[in-house]
Amino acid sequence: MISFIGRSIVQKIITLFFVSIVSFLIIHLAPGEPSQVDPMNPKFTREMVERFREEFHLDKPLYLQYLYFYRDLFTGKTVSWKDHLPVFKKIWERFLNSLPLFIVGTIL
Repeated sequence: MISFIGRSIVQKIITLFFVSIVSFLIIHLAPGEPSQVDPMNPKFTREMVERFREEFHLDKPLYLQYLYFYRDLFTGKTVSWKDHLPVFKKIWERFLNSLPLFIVGTIL
């Protein structure tokens, strides 16, 4: 029984690892540059783009970006690209809004 649980946990970790690689690559293979958040904004200067690229490690090779992604994920230093708020805080707020809907939907 313990070996079954151990294998199951290892399989789930491997699956999560590959899912994270695929989701990371989908974001980076999408057309456009992630640092060009709003290129039509007249207040968006070249210095702002460079600062954004450095802040989110977009100036590094893809494999280093992936390592930074995991480092930031496990240290809790994930921030939104749009408004620089912590991602977990934003997810929690939306979770609290969705929870009553989930409960009512499950009961029905």
